[in-house]
Amino acid sequence: MPLDEAGLPRRRSIRLAGFDYSLNSSYFVTVCSYRRKCTFGIVDGAIHLSEPGKIVEEEWQRVAQRRGYVQLEASVVMPNHCHMLFTLMREGEDDRRGVARYARHCEAFKGPPPDSVGAIIRGFKSGVTRRARLELGIKGPIWQRGYFDRVVDSDKKFVAAWRYIEQNQARWLEDHYNPARRA
Repeated sequence: MPLDEAGLPRRRSIRLAGFDYSLNSSYFVTVCSYRRKCTFGIVDGAIHLSEPGKIVEEEWQRVAQRRGYVQLEASVVMPNHCHMLFTLMREGEDDRRGVARYARHCEAFKGPPPDSVGAIIRGFKSGVTRRARLELGIKGPIWQRGYFDRVVDSDKKFVAAWRYIEQNQARWLEDHYNPARRA
C-alpha cells in the first residue's frame, strides 16, 4: 500500500472522479459513528433515539434552515449511522435533480469547496460534535472519518434511495451496520 508524506497509508478518495459536488443534484449520504458504536440509538424491539441521536436529527434539520439551497428529501438516524437524501437547488442554476453533472476540470484537493456536499456534511458533523460535547459532556470522537455518498442520477435511483431510508429502521436486524449481525 502506498504511503503518504507522514508514512501513513495513503487513502484513496471514494468520491466520483471529476464530479462537481457543489452543483444542483440529488445525493444519498451515509455517515457512521466512530468505530460504528451504537451511540445514536437504543434497540429494544424498535429503535429509540438516544440523546446524541436526537442531536443528530435536530442538526440535520438545521442544515436546511442554515443553507436555503439544501432541500431535505428523507433521512433516518440509526443506532450507529445515519442516511440522508437531499437535493442542492440553487436559483439561477439549471434544475438537475437526479441528473449527475460532471466538472470540466478537477483541481488538486484543497478541502471541500464552500456550499458543496463535503462542506455541508463537514458542517453537520461539526455541529453534532459541538452540541454533544457542550450539552452532554461527550468526549472523544463521535464520527467515523469521512462519509459515503452516491450521486443520484435518475428518478428510479431517487425513489430507491428514498424507500431504503424509509424502510431502514424496520430492517435493522439484517443491516450490515448492525454489530449483532456482524458478530
